[in-house]
Amino acid sequence: NSTDEKAVEAAVASAFGPNGLGVLAVTNIPPSLTEKRRRLLRLGQKLGTLPDDVLKRYERPELCYCAGWSRGREKFRGQLDVAKGSWYANGLHSNIDDASLRERYPESTTEPQWPSPDLLGDSLEDAFRDLSRDLHALSRHVLRRCDAVAERALRKHGVSYETTLSAVVDRSRL
Repeated sequence: NSTDEKAVEAAVASAFGPNGLGVLAVTNIPPSLTEKRRRLLRLGQKLGTLPDDVLKRYERPELCYCAGWSRGREKFRGQLDVAKGSWYANGLHSNIDDASLRERYPESTTEPQWPSPDLLGDSLEDAFRDLSRDLHALSRHVLRRCDAVAERALRKHGVSYETTLSAVVDRSRL
């Protein structure tokens, strides 16, 4: 997590260069991000231990269980995976009004029914979106540096490069 752009670009070039493994580790995470992660994980644990009849209220089968609560819908080694549950939502935007986006990406543009803060002792929606926004900002910083490295490398070969860092359609998973 260096704000020194040259240091980040050097790490990107090393990770994705000819001798790199294709893995970039983000280190020195700010304590605020760590606390937001802990908050969300605590709420995820509380959510996952609610009775099945309560959790069923938060399922969205019409969206292939890709918004809101999902458990036992994915397969692992040929068996339904009931060992974990997931919460899906657009972590960056709520109430997306663009009809064409809603039609093309209903799982990412449909708001789940969020559990009330009274049920979990805190707001899952606030915790989910707070962490999502911070992770998004961090990833944009890293991706801008990746873009700079890629653009320089491609320019040497006469290839133009264009980035698209303006996504509205997002789906995050807890």
